[in-house]
Amino acid sequence: MSPDELRAYGDRVVDRLLRENEHRWTALAPDDRLRVEAVAREVAARLLAEPARRLDPAHEQWVNDLFALGQSRGTLSRRTRVSS
Repeated sequence: MSPDELRAYGDRVVDRLLRENEHRWTALAPDDRLRVEAVAREVAARLLAEPARRLDPAHEQWVNDLFALGQSRGTLSRRTRVSS
């Protein structure tokens, strides 16, 4: 997994998280929804920035296992869902 792939993974997690929780934000104004999305993307980017920078190709399988890559979407989705 390259640094770009790790960042893309973060984007997919954010996309899924926002989609799964959209029903909770029905009262949010459009600008507020954009702010929520921006914060979620920034959190993911900051959490993955240093690991992406230090990513060693020799540890590719370990990184894939760590981030559950290659597992079903349902498994990953349950791990990233915000609790009520």
